Amino acid sequence: MDLGRIDETQLLNWLSWYNEVGLEDCFEEEAVNWFDRSEAQFAKARAPKTPSSTSNATFSQKSPRAHKADLVKAKVAEQTAVISRQTGQATSLEAVYDAMRSFDGWSLSKTARHFLTGVGPTDSPDFVIFAEAPGETEERTGDAFSGIEAVLLRNYLKAAKFSEEKSRLTYALPYRPPGDQATHQEWFAMIAPFLHKQISLMKPKAIICFSTKTALQLLRVDPNTPATELRRKKQNYQFEKTLDKTDLSDIPLLVLPTLKELLEVPSKKKQVWKETLRFKSNLGK
Repeated sequence: MDLGRIDETQLLNWLSWYNEVGLEDCFEEEAVNWFDRSEAQFAKARAPKTPSSTSNATFSQKSPRAHKADLVKAKVAEQTAVISRQTGQATSLEAVYDAMRSFDGWSLSKTARHFLTGVGPTDSPDFVIFAEAPGETEERTGDAFSGIEAVLLRNYLKAAKFSEEKSRLTYALPYRPPGDQATHQEWFAMIAPFLHKQISLMKPKAIICFSTKTALQLLRVDPNTPATELRRKKQNYQFEKTLDKTDLSDIPLLVLPTLKELLEVPSKKKQVWKETLRFKSNLGK
């Protein structure tokens, strides 16, 4: 093993493992001849040790993975606070998009070629439909909802008899992840203020999320909530209590798999259709 290439994270992982299995003694600087030790020395070595304050401080620290998670959460919270301030005074959707475009706290803006928002009406549409992010075709052409996932979405709207002309099709993330890599929950947590502000300005009659990660932020629930639990229950988007408006009532919200997932696993469409019909029947109640 090349000890010169061991980084701090590996060392901390080793120390944590040593502590878990009860190895609390360090190696001696010099070799020890255990055959020369007396019984008294062996008894002393076997006696329970009282942990020193130094060792407690060392091994009470969080694991590198937990420490990294805390750093990520802190960064997300910091960036979210910045976004909240940027969107707080926005009075139009264009102002929100301008704030999103100028926000430099995410890496996606540095790798994507286009900033894409959505298509369709923005003033009290029947539906706001969230897809996770633009795809390869959108990235190449610069046109929102122009790829194969958009074809599936429009076929879905037509089959469900949801008017596309009265629906706003939009992306939760305005940038395509590099190489269509999997999205991260932290991205959606960071931009949640943007999403909430868009909804408060558009005031849709209903919301459809082809993205569990987006729905988790809109519903303000534990990010570890399973997708199956979200989809099994009737969901409603609720505006923040701090909004001093009496005309903002709860909005029915449907949680569905991503469009990409439905293309890759067509068998999931059957369950999506059942959930859509149930959602549709509840809209008139």
